[in-house]
Amino acid sequence: MELIDRVLHYLHERRERNIRGEINCIPSPLKGFRSEFVGIEKERYYILTGNQKSAKSQFTSFMFIFHPLIYAFQNPAKLRVKIFYAPLEESPDQAVMRFIRFILFVYSNQKVRIDPQLLESTVEKKALPKEILDLLDQSPYKELLEFYESHVEFIGEKNPTGIYKRCVKYAIEHGTREQEEITVKDEFGQEVKRKQFKSYTPNDPDEYVIIVLDHFGLLGLESGMNLRDTIKKMSNYFMELRDYYKFIPVAVQQQSVENQSLDAFKLTRIRPTPSGLADCKDTRYDCSMMLGLSNPYAMEVKNFLGYDITKLKDHQRFFEVVLSRFGAMNSIKALYFDGAVSYFDELPKPNDTAFLERIYRYINTLKEEKQKEIPVESVFLTLSKLIRKVTGNVRDNH
Repeated sequence: MELIDRVLHYLHERRERNIRGEINCIPSPLKGFRSEFVGIEKERYYILTGNQKSAKSQFTSFMFIFHPLIYAFQNPAKLRVKIFYAPLEESPDQAVMRFIRFILFVYSNQKVRIDPQLLESTVEKKALPKEILDLLDQSPYKELLEFYESHVEFIGEKNPTGIYKRCVKYAIEHGTREQEEITVKDEFGQEVKRKQFKSYTPNDPDEYVIIVLDHFGLLGLESGMNLRDTIKKMSNYFMELRDYYKFIPVAVQQQSVENQSLDAFKLTRIRPTPSGLADCKDTRYDCSMMLGLSNPYAMEVKNFLGYDITKLKDHQRFFEVVLSRFGAMNSIKALYFDGAVSYFDELPKPNDTAFLERIYRYINTLKEEKQKEIPVESVFLTLSKLIRKVTGNVRDNH
């Protein structure tokens, strides 16, 4: 009965935590989609996939780095977070600047919208206003940036074994790992004693350790392995980190070129699939949940699931649960997207035409102001408030 007793104890403990107002996951910021994707859970391995130009990196930052950090910052009594980040597509400096643009937008109530060129004073005679730098030295921005630096650790290693060892080292330093000695036969048939994993107890049971890899296709090759085998090895390591240490691996994986072909375009097959994974399809059998992003605008689709893409333009993405071991899948949610600040929020239903018209006007305002080169306090219409008016009734029920 040891197994049954352990499971029943786990269920009782989770129930009591819920009753006490504690958390059993970091709740998703997309409240209207929580029945499909409740949030970030321990002992889960997530893959985020999509075609090129689907904003996979930005959504991964938004969902698995920015949101957990801000949630932990605002709820220090409920949880702690540690994020290992391997941004193989960008430098740590660029990752921090993405976070800066995001918090400026969110914590200014969407009034300060700084695009990458302005933040870095790239355009001639168009320097970043000093007021923005002064703002970053004030509360809460200063504290948020300090919180980011103390809770996000960038992984410089690019190969699977290097990434794995870095994470296991943290686990051993911040918990107790028990091993047991077993007897096995070696390749010559001789009995030998070896140690194997038995259990792990973290020092802080309320710490969420998230490992973000962006992306599989840019991993450094393991010795003697091709890319497919390297990805499979990394995925095996992620399963071990999930199952042994209850860490939360998150990997970005491209869809294959075939899923972005002319034939796929003609058939409007733009949604990601498990069979469409690039470089190594075996990861679909390893992950706990596969999340997908679609961008109909990049495929020149004019209407998608009832939404007018010609008006939403590149300010939309469609988020779905492609594969799940724990619940519903193939559900899909339309999102508003602002690439300049890596911001996502839920769009109203396609039949809410009045509210969608206001969002179209907001998008047109952004375009006009960019042409006028007045991007600092760009618009005083608070988009998130607008969207929350539309989805408020739905969100209140979750």
